[in-house]
Amino acid sequence: MEAYQFFRSGQYGLLLLDVTLPDGTGFDICKEVRKTSAVPNIFLAASDEEISIVKGLDMGGDAYITKPFKLGEVLLRINA
Repeated sequence: MEAYQFFRSGQYGLLLLDVTLPDGTGFDICKEVRKTSAVPNIFLAASDEEISIVKGLDMGGDAYITKPFKLGEVLLRINA
């Protein structure tokens, strides 16, 4: 997972994770990150199915925002 390699190579204050990635999922990245870090993360996803939202938040996501989203909402959640 290329995204996880980027995470391991630097220091980040926040992760914005798309649930659908070319080489895995945002859920996979979150699971790996949570093994070693408590960095805040926000899921961005096209799916608004309750099971996906619960899965993302249950595994350690700090927020789950469905697409299309408004930039103001994303900024407010980042600041929170």
